[in-house]
Amino acid sequence: MPCPKRILVVDDEPIVCDAMTMLLSHDGHQIVQAHGGTEALAELEATHFDLVFTDFKMPRMNGAELARAIHEKYPDKPVVMVTAFPPKSLPSQVTVVLVKPLNWQSIREAIAQVTGTS
Repeated sequence: MPCPKRILVVDDEPIVCDAMTMLLSHDGHQIVQAHGGTEALAELEATHFDLVFTDFKMPRMNGAELARAIHEKYPDKPVVMVTAFPPKSLPSQVTVVLVKPLNWQSIREAIAQVTGTS
């Protein structure tokens, strides 16, 4: 069983946030949802998170822009980008990219990889 983490899940679609929350909570992780980049940055300001899962395609601030903003303020914060259509070039601030559809193994491996735990 993985070591529980505090994870911020960012997606503009509430149903996707709920699905990710259900998956991650199953392993004991504490999840907070944000439905856009601005809300995510406010959550990061208010609370410590071990890592961030973010969708790539979101209005106003996409996942790459969010990753850059996170890295400016929290340079060591791991960012896992979740997308059905990975962009041709990713910002260096994105630690791992997971391509939809997701599976348990890839999610667990990404968490272990970015946090250095199992």
